[in-house]
Amino acid sequence: MGQQSQQQQLHWEGETPALPVGYCESCEEHMFPIRDFCPSCFSEDLSTRTVTEGRLETYSSIHIPKEGFPKPYTIGFVRITDDDIRLFSYITDPTDECEVGQTVYVQAESFGEYEETWAFGQEETNV
Repeated sequence: MGQQSQQQQLHWEGETPALPVGYCESCEEHMFPIRDFCPSCFSEDLSTRTVTEGRLETYSSIHIPKEGFPKPYTIGFVRITDDDIRLFSYITDPTDECEVGQTVYVQAESFGEYEETWAFGQEETNV
């Protein structure tokens, strides 16, 4: 089975899937994955916030998938905060339904070796 660190695992806010993101109280920078200290100012004054949506910056279609993934599937870069955190992610929507700049939401997905992990898609929740 695939392993994700505790800081990268999917969290739930009620019925809404969310990603935990570190936040430095000193310099007000976000970080993902969560760290023990801020990589910008080295402060240890950190808190955790959650992100439920992002903006799709670019995407592509994969036609020769890894075992356990649908064929074809979409991947892309999603900006999850205003200060440059971008994640390379599985996108739950078909490529022909994606548009650069669209809002995408954290989704709970199971595929390949991961029983429950995060992805992004147009639907606000996946429950």
